[in-house]
This record gives sequence, C-alpha cells and structure tokens, in this order.
Amino acid sequence: MKPVVALAEDDELLRESLREALEHDGWAVLTLEDGFELADYLELAAPKRPPAVVLTDVRMPGVDGLEVIERARQRGVTCPVVVMTSFPDASLAERAKRLGNTRLIAKPQELDELLAVVRSAR
Repeated sequence: MKPVVALAEDDELLRESLREALEHDGWAVLTLEDGFELADYLELAAPKRPPAVVLTDVRMPGVDGLEVIERARQRGVTCPVVVMTSFPDASLAERAKRLGNTRLIAKPQELDELLAVVRSAR
C-alpha cells in the first residue's frame, strides 16, 4: 500500500503539478483545496488513518495551513508536516518549529528538492 500525502494547496495548477509529481514518486495523494478542507480531513479522518505526511500551503482562503496544523496538534494529530510558503520569515519559521515534526520550506521550490523534503519528513 502506498503511503498517503495529504496535499493542501489553493492554487489549482500548483496543486495538480504537485499531485502528479508525488504520485510519480510513489505516493498516494489526497488533494485538498484550502484550509477548511484540510481542517475537516485532519479532524474527521486523520485520527483514524493519519497520512504519512501533510504537505500544506500557509496562505489559503479561510484558514491558513499553520492554524490548521496548530489545532490538529492540540487534538493529538502527530504526523509529519511540510509547510510551504512564498513569504518565509523568522516568526513563521518559529511558529512551525513550535508545532513539532514540522518543516517549513520556501516556494517556489525545485520539484526534486520538494520531493526529497517530503520523503525525509516521513
């Protein structure tokens, strides 16, 4: 059975590109369009069957990816998380670090580098 990546990205073209690359790399990919879908997934499905890795954007409509992960961690979701952002800064990096088992990467990222980060997060 392939390991599952929960991919939350609001940009449709980027989401599909990442999905294709991850599937080619051997992952099963659950695509989520925004922070609301990620929150629902992590609240309802992840406690029973957690993904191998969550790959999420920070800035998405509604709820940002880090807010969702913060709430999920409070409910006991411990799976590894890779957080992508086009606007990295020290406070964002510190927020991600406090969540534990979370890596922050800057967008755009070379696809090979991103896949390596996802693989190593597992």
